[in-house]
Amino acid sequence: MQLSFEIPDYWPKLIKGDDISLISPSFALKPGEIASIKDLLTDWGLRPQIFPCKTPNHEAFLANSDEERLSELQKTFSCDNSKVIAANRGGYGAARILNDLLEGKKPQKFKLLCGFSDITSLHLAFNNCFKFSTLHCPVLKDIANGRINNKSIQLFKDILFGKIKILSYEVRPLNPALKIVNLPKLLGGNLSLIQTSIGTKWQINNNGEYAMLIEDVDEEAYKIDRMLNHLKNANIFNNCRAIFIGDFTEKADRNNQYHLNQIINEFISQIKIPAFEIRNIGHGATNLSIPLGIAPTFKIL
Repeated sequence: MQLSFEIPDYWPKLIKGDDISLISPSFALKPGEIASIKDLLTDWGLRPQIFPCKTPNHEAFLANSDEERLSELQKTFSCDNSKVIAANRGGYGAARILNDLLEGKKPQKFKLLCGFSDITSLHLAFNNCFKFSTLHCPVLKDIANGRINNKSIQLFKDILFGKIKILSYEVRPLNPALKIVNLPKLLGGNLSLIQTSIGTKWQINNNGEYAMLIEDVDEEAYKIDRMLNHLKNANIFNNCRAIFIGDFTEKADRNNQYHLNQIINEFISQIKIPAFEIRNIGHGATNLSIPLGIAPTFKIL
């Protein structure tokens, strides 16, 4: 089976010489990484747009204070020259600025948010609260340092430069007896961030029916089980019509055992929602870009 998306006409189609806004809403970059990112985007023919912080960074791990990181993101909304907001890296910290972001003025013009991992919090806010579709894709640091393979980089570039109209992904039914024809919009990303959205303004299920994408990295099976059960017990799946399970990197337990497949199978049997495996979306070297906030379609091959 294939899951397909038609890229909306309102998504930007960049050309050489266009600006692209860079944000660091989470962890700080290491020395030299911003220069590598700028060189990368310059090689693509784009002009990286950076908003310098007013104060030095004294945070233990964040890119700067909450106030500075919020200001950086807000400036991207008011900048007419750029149509794309791309995250430099993930880590942790984006959710810390979201309450203040959502209490401020809603952006009037569509901007395409790009990133993954900790950027999941921003995806949920953009999808649910701004009603903006977004792109779950590699962060710029991973591309610049060679962690992402050429296939994934080329797909990301082709989307940015408007060279692709239809995006398709192979999916495998995990509970084929449960059928679904029409899918609502796809939301989600990193499972840990979806869990911590519970009770917030950007909570994943705050706006009617949806399909869920989940992935995670370096978690023991019991933690994944805990997160999935928290979502179930909080009734997050009441409006979920399908689940797409991306790449999970499991840590061995204290006995050097792995239990993820068992956890996933038990979970799927309990919630009775159509579930599908969708590979190469997550924290691996192959990290395919996929739209969020858009309703996909199924195609049986």
